[in-house]
Amino acid sequence: HLRNSVVPYTSLCWNETDQCIAAATATSLTVWSLRKVLATKPLSSNSPVVENIMWARKHNVYIVLFGPPKSSKKTSHKHPDGGVVKILHPNLTTLAFFKPHGVKAKDCTKDICYNSKLGHIVTCGGAKEGKICVWDL
Repeated sequence: HLRNSVVPYTSLCWNETDQCIAAATATSLTVWSLRKVLATKPLSSNSPVVENIMWARKHNVYIVLFGPPKSSKKTSHKHPDGGVVKILHPNLTTLAFFKPHGVKAKDCTKDICYNSKLGHIVTCGGAKEGKICVWDL
């Protein structure tokens, strides 16, 4: 599956609970075992790039960080997923979402990690570089 892809992957992770891989491209999220595709979720054409996808084993969910919204000359409308963190079920349905920092490129979340022992999400970014936030999942 990885070798046959014509769309580059922007992020991927190993789900140790279900023994499968989750990966993001510019057009979709996909989960597959070593034998078959388990779930797929198309992303809209103007969706921001998935910067990071992680498996939160303590909660059995995926954590997905979307980058800043793409700028469009056709419209001033920004995609609602810009700068959003989504919590997804293993079948990729959205359970929750939040915007930890601003939505403009300079204010967006720059990085994210998951503390599996405490079940916390840690983000950094915002208008002031170095702003770090801890979120209880």
